[in-house]
Amino acid sequence: MTNDKSGDKSPHSKQSGGRQPAAKHPGVSHIPHQAAKLTVLAEVVFELALVIYTKPGCPYCQQARDYYNSKGIAFIDRDAQTNREYRAEMFKFSGDDPTVPCIVENGKFVQSGWGDPLRG
Repeated sequence: MTNDKSGDKSPHSKQSGGRQPAAKHPGVSHIPHQAAKLTVLAEVVFELALVIYTKPGCPYCQQARDYYNSKGIAFIDRDAQTNREYRAEMFKFSGDDPTVPCIVENGKFVQSGWGDPLRG
């Protein structure tokens, strides 16, 4: 209950415009908070994951994918050719080297290119 200047002690005082607060729907009021939690979680997963920056049709990128798949190692595949955000991330890790695949493990740059010698 609120007590406004008129002495009204009802829960529907002038301060709240005479209306009751909107009923909260389960989960709906928490969507922004949950989205923020998911964003933080995604960042943590990204830092603790193997990420391969690739481009469509790249045979060396496919060789990298095949290698990690054959070892049962999960990875995140990011298309750095068509997604500008992913390309910018790749450049941060690789020191502006455009060579793909660009391998990042646990948030640390591993290599650009694939094979011995590295090609891409």
